[in-house]
Amino acid sequence: TRYFHTKTQAFYKTTGINLDCYIDFESGYNESFYQEVPGKPIVHLSGGNTYRFLQGMQQRNLETKLRQYVQNGGVLIGVSAGAMLLTPSIDTAEICGDTNQVNISNTKAPGLTEFHYSPHYRGNTKEQALAKQLAIMHKRSVFLCRDSDSLIISNGQITTFGSPQVLTG
Repeated sequence: TRYFHTKTQAFYKTTGINLDCYIDFESGYNESFYQEVPGKPIVHLSGGNTYRFLQGMQQRNLETKLRQYVQNGGVLIGVSAGAMLLTPSIDTAEICGDTNQVNISNTKAPGLTEFHYSPHYRGNTKEQALAKQLAIMHKRSVFLCRDSDSLIISNGQITTFGSPQVLTG
């Protein structure tokens, strides 16, 4: 029913943006639709189970298409799992409670950011410890964001909203 997409569309409409592009990495996949994506100014990547989304992306070889879309000036907006898909890997998915129900072993994501991202941060020491381990292992920063935090990356500059916690490796 695309319940969450419809809600997101309504939100964007209040800002004057017509969000008519919905990408489904799983059951609603349509190859011909992806021919239209390069012409869209904004693509919204929604939340869900990050492992399932990445598996769908990998099975359809969409990582390269997303990178090309951004290189050609397209704007990606990622929420929750959609944001983690923009990073070098989805290894932070475990921090926010996602489980690897599809048993994928290759957690490499498109790498459109230089850092890792974890949404739904609750501020507990377990999350911080796991994020610190990942930061050290990957030698990359990890942004822990509460639901009220966000990041914007524009021209290589990161602007934060709220109070995300950044752990360095």
